[in-house]
Amino acid sequence: MEYLENIEEPTQCIHCKNWFELSDGYESVKWHPEITICNNCNDAETKEMEIDEEVEDLKSDLEQAEYTVVHCRKRLKELGVTLPETKAEKWDKLDGEIGKFYANTPESSEEEEGDLLDIGEAAVRAFGYL
Repeated sequence: MEYLENIEEPTQCIHCKNWFELSDGYESVKWHPEITICNNCNDAETKEMEIDEEVEDLKSDLEQAEYTVVHCRKRLKELGVTLPETKAEKWDKLDGEIGKFYANTPESSEEEEGDLLDIGEAAVRAFGYL
């Protein structure tokens, strides 16, 4: 407590409960808006906000990249360029193939019957293993 006697305006950090000089504190932006927090908590909060910002930037970059890939693949197909199937296209195709073996699916028919071996074979064919 001797430390607190030397502080003009002792303030307890709402986040970590440590004591600090009020004039040395920082306004919290994320954790406790408009409340003063200590230097250590401010540093941690700032790092967390920087990471949040980087995450949002990376998500945005991925969305832009996905749009670019889809747009470029579509345009290349329009220009007559043959492209390999994407993994998503293979999965969609496989979903249809497997659906044929189950009743109550649009892809199934009275004639289609199969067991797990047939489904496994359809899967390995879809991904080029057979």
